[in-house]
Amino acid sequence: MAWQNRLNGRLRRRHVARAASARMQPGGPSDPSLASADARTAAAHDDASHDANDDALMLALFRSAPVPLAYTRSADRYRISHWNEAWFRAFGYAPEQVDGRSGPEFGLWVDPADRERYGEQVRQQGYVRSMQVRLRHADGDVHWYQVSGQVIGRKPQRMLITAFVDVTDQLRARQAIQAAQERLQAVFDASPVAMIVSDARRGFCAVAANAAWFRQFARKPEDVLGRNGVELGLWADTRQRDALFAGLRGEGDMVEGFEADLVRGDGGRMLTRLSARRFRAGDDDLMVTVQEDITERVRAEQALRESREMLSHTFDLLPEPLCIIDADDGRILEVNRRWVERIGYTRDQVVGRTTWELGLWRDARAREHIRALLHRDGRLHDVPVTYYLPSGEVVQCEVSASEMVIQGRRVGLWLTRDMSERVRTQAQLRELNESLEARVSERTRELRAALEDLQRAQNELVQAEKLASLGSLVAGVAHELNTPIGNAVMVASTMADDRREFEQAVAGGLRRSALEGFLARASEGEQVLERNLQRAAELVGSFKQLAVDQSSYQRRPFEVAEVAQEVLLALSPTLRRSGVHMVDSVPLGLPMDGYPGPLGQVLVNLITNAVEHGFEGRPPGTIRLHAQSAVAPGWVRLTVADDGVGIPESSLGRIFDPFFTTRLGQGGSGLGLHLAYTLVTGVLGGRIEVRSQSGEGSEFVIELPCRAPMSGAAGIP
Repeated sequence: MAWQNRLNGRLRRRHVARAASARMQPGGPSDPSLASADARTAAAHDDASHDANDDALMLALFRSAPVPLAYTRSADRYRISHWNEAWFRAFGYAPEQVDGRSGPEFGLWVDPADRERYGEQVRQQGYVRSMQVRLRHADGDVHWYQVSGQVIGRKPQRMLITAFVDVTDQLRARQAIQAAQERLQAVFDASPVAMIVSDARRGFCAVAANAAWFRQFARKPEDVLGRNGVELGLWADTRQRDALFAGLRGEGDMVEGFEADLVRGDGGRMLTRLSARRFRAGDDDLMVTVQEDITERVRAEQALRESREMLSHTFDLLPEPLCIIDADDGRILEVNRRWVERIGYTRDQVVGRTTWELGLWRDARAREHIRALLHRDGRLHDVPVTYYLPSGEVVQCEVSASEMVIQGRRVGLWLTRDMSERVRTQAQLRELNESLEARVSERTRELRAALEDLQRAQNELVQAEKLASLGSLVAGVAHELNTPIGNAVMVASTMADDRREFEQAVAGGLRRSALEGFLARASEGEQVLERNLQRAAELVGSFKQLAVDQSSYQRRPFEVAEVAQEVLLALSPTLRRSGVHMVDSVPLGLPMDGYPGPLGQVLVNLITNAVEHGFEGRPPGTIRLHAQSAVAPGWVRLTVADDGVGIPESSLGRIFDPFFTTRLGQGGSGLGLHLAYTLVTGVLGGRIEVRSQSGEGSEFVIELPCRAPMSGAAGIP
């Protein structure tokens, strides 16, 4: 700037003059003896005159400079600043607000650290170039400035001149440009439409592509950028590329709606619609291409065409008469082949005419009534009408119709059903139904009688199974009773023999030793007899309770362990004969209120089933009976498990079915487990399931409520 150049020139001349004056001083480079005192005085006078002129000129330049300036003197320790007119105009301060004050004193510096940084650089370098700082105007607005400073002069008259350039608008413009570029980049990246930019000067190599492009073409940026479409194998047919670029020879050229077959990164093919344009960005000659995958759309359009053709064929081949009518004026738009055949007109005779004009109606009010109903409800269903055909035939029909809007046109689809055949069919159906009802009634009576016979037979078999089970218990108890009763009989006969011998001894003369021996033997026999009879009484009592429970299904409180012991006692002969080891781990303290008889029957059937079927083909194993409180409060869980051959998977789903047995013809009835299932789920109100793997044994799990349902006895078979 002119004022800066003039100021710098003045400064340089002052520096030269002072250097020359210094050389004239004693001890300077010239011989001081050659300079007279008058010369030194004249030089000093000239220096003072030049200084005064330079100061005046500098002050004038400072004040008139169009750029905001400030200066401070070293004599003031750079604390008091002086400002030019341009500064006052730019910052809006009045002279009386700032005269004699430093910038921090009236709030010029927004960040004091900026002033410290500025001062530190001046002290180290003697100048500052274009430092960006924030300064505050008189109205409080904060602006960005570039400040430049220069220290001039020599001590002690050095001064710092600072120039201020407001760059707020530049920064805002730069930020706006950057934000616009970021928004443009964000739109480019976020656009759902695939876009790619290529450099025409580099053989149309890709320089940028958005995420949609990489997704659509299944390619990675590192594989695409810097390469052109041919190198990427993008074109299925390079002739299409040549045709596209033929329309893009120069700046501003544009091609729209160009369809091409392109290749994805995974080898898949897709049909795309391209729009491309050449443009210049600075010195770059670029081309942007927008690529739309229209593969699915083309397929959909093809499918739509095929669907329309199929619909047209279907419409024509439907077995019912159909016609499409303009809903506004009632004119026929289309009819199918069956309509033509049944009504008796050709297609050319009816298209463009109404059914009234064709004479199909004789009652105009009936026709308008039906059209009004269709217009109001949008549909009709099986409305009876009478048509008068051109052959003279009067036909009773039913019409169904539906209104719709197709391509902005309101039309009605009418289906006409000839009722003649239907009337004949309905008459035949009525006759058939009448005879069928009689046959069905007769057959129902037969089936009901057969069902009653079957249920009676099943109940008899169940009762037989229960009696057979009870018979087994009787046999077992009889076997158990045999031992104590036999012992009692033997003791009684022994005591009878001893009594006879004692009577003979008494007849020959009773000795004290004989009497004592007889009494000792009598006491011992009495004890043995009492023990065996007591055991027999216990067995009889147990059997009596078990028999009463199973025969009458009386409800009473009982202990699960009590029932388990009675069942195992009754089954002990069977278990001993089979060689199966029975483990009873039913604890005391599991009271129930219900039907001990059915529970005992269930345990008998499960244990008997395990004995008879669980160890076929292998040595006898172990059967475990266990009981515990179930997870759910108020329930008991019992398990009967064996380590036998298990149950085949194919039989698990049928194990509780009536008459299902693997020993058909070998004495098995197939009702044992069915009866157990019926009792558990019926009278006992519980549930039962079986777990088994072939070769690893079986486990029957029973869960029962501690208090059986009150209505359970009603379901006892």
